[in-house]
Amino acid sequence: MYNGIGLSTPRGSGTNGYVVRNLSHVKTMSKKIQENQDGKQYKSRPPNKDITQHDLKRKIEVECMELQLKLEEEGLSQEEIDLKVDAMRQAKLKTLDEAKPRDAKSLQEHETHLIQEAKKLENQKLARAFRIKENHVEGAAFDRDLQRQRREKRRIERDDELRRQQPRQRRNTRD
Repeated sequence: MYNGIGLSTPRGSGTNGYVVRNLSHVKTMSKKIQENQDGKQYKSRPPNKDITQHDLKRKIEVECMELQLKLEEEGLSQEEIDLKVDAMRQAKLKTLDEAKPRDAKSLQEHETHLIQEAKKLENQKLARAFRIKENHVEGAAFDRDLQRQRREKRRIERDDELRRQQPRQRRNTRD
C-alpha cells in the first residue's frame, strides 16, 4: 500500500496488487478555466489579415528572387531580368486576393495565421454540412438549466398554438 491507496497485501485478492489509474474517467472543466476574469468565455483570436497578406507576399518575393537568380545564371542582362521578375511579381500579386487558402494540413507549423484561416474555413464547411446554426453555443446541450428553460419555452409555445387552433376547430364543427 502506498499513500493509503491499494491493497495492504495482494494475497487472496486474485490480483498482483498493482494500482492502475482509471483512464476512462473524464474530468469536468472548472468554471475558472472556462471563463476569464471578466466572466466572458475565452475565444480564440481571429487570424490577422495583415500577417497572412505579408506571409503570402513574402512567398511571392522568394519566388521572384529564385527566378532572378536563375536568370542571372543563364546570363541575361539586368534589364531583361528586371522586366521578367516584375512581370511575374505583378501577375502573382493580382492573383493574391483571389487565391484560396490552402488546406491546413499542407501548411507549415510556423504559418499560424494561415493555419487559423484555413481551419476557420474548414469549420464553416463542416458547420454547413452538419447544419449547425450560427447562434450555436458550444456546450449548451450540457447546461441543464438552459435545456429546462428551452423545454419550458417550447411547451408554452405548443400550448399557445393549441389554444389558437381549438376555437377554429369549434367553428368548423358548428358549421
